[in-house]
Amino acid sequence: MTAPPASRTIYLDHQASTPLDARVRAAMEPWLDAAGAANPHSTTHRPGWRAAEAIEAARGHVAALLGARPGEIVFTSGGTEANNLALFGACGADRAIVASAIEHPSVLACLPELARRGHEAREIAVDGAGRVDAQALAAALAGGPALVSVMWANNEIGCIQDMPAIAALCRAHGALLHSDA
Repeated sequence: MTAPPASRTIYLDHQASTPLDARVRAAMEPWLDAAGAANPHSTTHRPGWRAAEAIEAARGHVAALLGARPGEIVFTSGGTEANNLALFGACGADRAIVASAIEHPSVLACLPELARRGHEAREIAVDGAGRVDAQALAAALAGGPALVSVMWANNEIGCIQDMPAIAALCRAHGALLHSDA
Protein backbone atom coordinates (compact mmCIF):
# COMPACT_ATOMS: atom_id res chain seq x y z
CA MET A 1 0.00 0.00 0.00
CA THR A 2 1.36 3.41 -0.94
CA ALA A 3 0.94 6.25 1.54
CA PRO A 4 -0.55 9.52 0.31
CA PRO A 5 1.91 12.37 -0.22
CA ALA A 6 3.07 13.86 3.09
CA SER A 7 2.09 17.33 1.89
CA ARG A 8 -1.60 16.41 1.90
CA THR A 9 -2.16 14.23 4.95
CA ILE A 10 -0.53 13.91 8.33
CA TYR A 11 -0.35 10.45 9.85
CA LEU A 12 0.92 9.89 13.36
CA ASP A 13 1.10 6.65 15.26
CA HIS A 14 0.47 7.38 18.91
CA GLN A 15 -0.58 5.21 21.81
CA ALA A 16 -2.49 6.64 24.75
CA SER A 17 -0.36 6.91 27.87
CA THR A 18 -3.26 6.77 30.32
CA PRO A 19 -5.23 3.57 31.01
CA LEU A 20 -8.98 3.59 30.48
CA ASP A 21 -10.83 4.71 33.62
CA ALA A 22 -12.96 1.89 35.08
CA ARG A 23 -16.06 4.14 35.02
CA VAL A 24 -15.57 4.84 31.33
CA ARG A 25 -15.09 1.13 30.65
CA ALA A 26 -18.33 0.35 32.53
CA ALA A 27 -20.24 2.98 30.53
CA MET A 28 -18.86 1.58 27.26
CA GLU A 29 -19.46 -2.13 28.02
CA PRO A 30 -22.99 -2.31 26.54
CA TRP A 31 -21.66 -1.00 23.24
CA LEU A 32 -18.58 -3.22 22.98
CA ASP A 33 -20.21 -6.62 22.50
CA ALA A 34 -21.98 -7.89 19.37
CA ALA A 35 -25.46 -7.12 20.72
CA GLY A 36 -24.67 -3.43 21.22
CA ALA A 37 -22.40 -2.85 18.24
CA ALA A 38 -24.14 -0.90 15.50
CA ASN A 39 -23.51 1.91 13.07
CA PRO A 40 -24.96 5.04 14.70
CA HIS A 41 -25.30 6.65 11.27
CA SER A 42 -27.61 3.93 10.01
CA THR A 43 -31.18 5.17 9.84
CA THR A 44 -32.69 1.89 8.70
CA HIS A 45 -32.56 -0.31 11.81
CA ARG A 46 -33.24 -0.19 15.53
CA PRO A 47 -29.65 -1.06 16.69
CA GLY A 48 -28.34 1.94 14.74
CA TRP A 49 -30.99 4.18 16.30
CA ARG A 50 -30.01 3.00 19.79
CA ALA A 51 -26.33 3.63 19.09
CA ALA A 52 -27.12 7.14 17.78
CA GLU A 53 -29.25 7.86 20.86
CA ALA A 54 -26.39 6.74 23.13
CA ILE A 55 -23.93 9.01 21.35
CA GLU A 56 -26.29 11.97 21.59
CA ALA A 57 -26.86 11.27 25.30
CA ALA A 58 -23.08 11.19 25.83
CA ARG A 59 -22.73 14.44 23.86
CA GLY A 60 -25.35 16.06 26.11
CA HIS A 61 -23.60 14.80 29.24
CA VAL A 62 -20.21 16.14 28.13
CA ALA A 63 -21.78 19.47 27.11
CA ALA A 64 -23.41 19.81 30.54
CA LEU A 65 -20.08 19.10 32.25
CA LEU A 66 -18.38 21.81 30.19
CA GLY A 67 -21.17 24.38 30.19
CA ALA A 68 -21.48 24.05 26.42
CA ARG A 69 -24.28 23.28 23.99
CA PRO A 70 -24.43 19.68 22.69
CA GLY A 71 -23.87 20.91 19.13
CA GLU A 72 -20.51 22.33 20.20
CA ILE A 73 -19.18 18.89 21.19
CA VAL A 74 -17.29 16.92 18.54
CA PHE A 75 -16.12 13.40 19.32
CA THR A 76 -12.89 12.23 17.68
CA SER A 77 -11.11 8.90 17.62
CA GLY A 78 -8.28 10.22 19.79
CA GLY A 79 -5.96 13.05 20.73
CA THR A 80 -4.06 13.18 17.44
CA GLU A 81 -7.24 13.62 15.44
CA ALA A 82 -8.53 16.20 17.94
CA ASN A 83 -5.29 18.21 17.80
CA ASN A 84 -5.25 18.13 13.98
CA LEU A 85 -8.89 19.22 13.85
CA ALA A 86 -8.24 22.11 16.23
CA LEU A 87 -5.04 23.35 14.60
CA PHE A 88 -6.06 23.04 10.96
CA GLY A 89 -9.58 24.24 11.69
CA ALA A 90 -8.65 27.30 13.76
CA CYS A 91 -5.62 28.47 11.82
CA GLY A 92 -7.47 30.80 9.45
CA ALA A 93 -5.91 32.45 6.44
CA ASP A 94 -4.55 35.37 8.46
CA ARG A 95 -3.28 33.43 11.47
CA ALA A 96 0.20 32.32 12.35
CA ILE A 97 0.66 29.25 14.51
CA VAL A 98 2.69 29.54 17.71
CA ALA A 99 3.57 26.36 19.59
CA SER A 100 5.87 25.58 22.46
CA ALA A 101 8.93 23.52 21.59
CA ILE A 102 7.79 20.67 23.85
CA GLU A 103 4.33 20.09 22.41
CA HIS A 104 3.13 16.57 21.71
CA PRO A 105 4.29 15.25 18.31
CA SER A 106 0.68 15.38 17.06
CA VAL A 107 0.89 19.18 17.41
CA LEU A 108 4.48 19.74 16.27
CA ALA A 109 3.99 17.55 13.19
CA CYS A 110 1.27 19.96 12.01
CA LEU A 111 3.66 22.93 11.85
CA PRO A 112 5.44 22.04 8.57
CA GLU A 113 2.12 21.42 6.82
CA LEU A 114 0.64 24.66 8.13
CA ALA A 115 3.79 26.48 6.96
CA ARG A 116 3.46 24.83 3.54
CA ARG A 117 -0.10 26.19 3.41
CA GLY A 118 1.21 29.71 3.95
CA HIS A 119 0.94 30.14 7.71
CA GLU A 120 3.88 31.47 9.63
CA ALA A 121 4.90 28.76 12.11
CA ARG A 122 6.55 30.09 15.27
CA GLU A 123 8.01 27.65 17.77
CA ILE A 124 8.83 29.16 21.15
CA ALA A 125 11.43 27.86 23.54
CA VAL A 126 10.74 26.86 27.11
CA ASP A 127 12.82 27.38 30.23
CA GLY A 128 14.88 24.70 32.00
CA ALA A 129 11.77 23.41 33.78
CA GLY A 130 9.84 23.12 30.50
CA ARG A 131 7.60 26.11 31.06
CA VAL A 132 6.68 28.64 28.40
CA ASP A 133 8.46 31.93 28.96
CA ALA A 134 5.88 34.75 29.03
CA GLN A 135 8.29 37.19 27.34
CA ALA A 136 9.02 34.73 24.53
CA LEU A 137 5.30 34.15 24.03
CA ALA A 138 4.58 37.91 24.04
CA ALA A 139 7.32 38.44 21.45
CA ALA A 140 5.88 35.69 19.25
CA LEU A 141 2.40 37.18 19.56
CA ALA A 142 3.63 40.65 18.57
CA GLY A 143 3.90 39.35 15.00
CA GLY A 144 0.14 39.45 14.47
CA PRO A 145 -2.94 37.28 14.83
CA ALA A 146 -2.07 33.83 15.99
CA LEU A 147 -3.27 30.48 17.13
CA VAL A 148 -1.24 29.41 20.17
CA SER A 149 -0.84 25.77 21.17
CA VAL A 150 0.51 24.99 24.64
CA MET A 151 0.15 21.60 26.34
CA TRP A 152 -1.23 22.11 29.85
CA ALA A 153 0.64 19.21 31.50
CA ASN A 154 3.54 17.68 29.62
CA ASN A 155 3.23 13.90 29.36
CA GLU A 156 7.01 13.37 29.20
CA ILE A 157 8.54 15.71 31.78
CA GLY A 158 5.49 16.48 33.90
CA CYS A 159 5.74 20.26 33.91
CA ILE A 160 2.49 22.18 34.39
CA GLN A 161 2.04 25.37 32.37
CA ASP A 162 0.58 28.53 33.91
CA MET A 163 -2.48 28.40 31.67
CA PRO A 164 -4.35 31.33 33.27
CA ALA A 165 -1.36 33.60 32.52
CA ILE A 166 -0.92 32.15 29.02
CA ALA A 167 -4.66 32.57 28.33
CA ALA A 168 -4.56 36.19 29.53
CA LEU A 169 -1.57 36.93 27.29
CA CYS A 170 -3.31 35.33 24.31
CA ARG A 171 -6.51 37.26 25.02
CA ALA A 172 -4.56 40.53 25.25
CA HIS A 173 -3.07 39.90 21.80
CA GLY A 174 -6.29 38.62 20.21
CA ALA A 175 -4.84 35.13 19.81
CA LEU A 176 -6.79 31.90 19.93
CA LEU A 177 -5.53 29.36 22.47
CA HIS A 178 -5.46 25.59 21.95
CA SER A 179 -4.31 23.25 24.70
CA ASP A 180 -3.72 19.53 24.46
CA ALA A 181 -5.05 19.13 27.97
